[in-house]
Amino acid sequence: DTLYEEEQHGVDSDLENGYHIKEEYQRVLRAMQQLDDEEQDILALVVSSGLSYREIADMTGNSEANIKVKIHRSRLKLKKILRQNKL
Repeated sequence: DTLYEEEQHGVDSDLENGYHIKEEYQRVLRAMQQLDDEEQDILALVVSSGLSYREIADMTGNSEANIKVKIHRSRLKLKKILRQNKL
């Protein structure tokens, strides 16, 4: 019985963890929707494309330094939105 209970607890824990991950993912997506289109696009490129800042700069017609600033500011704005929404 003890082994079964431990296995069941592991399954319950995995399900709960998966639920929390999904919930956090949805919270971040809602927060991203509050960014302007350019901020959303640049952050999406950084996170999902594997492109370097140089490549993103070339794609967007910006300098690499400008992309770094935009990414930094967009991340700060996203963090601020997430903090505000958590209250």
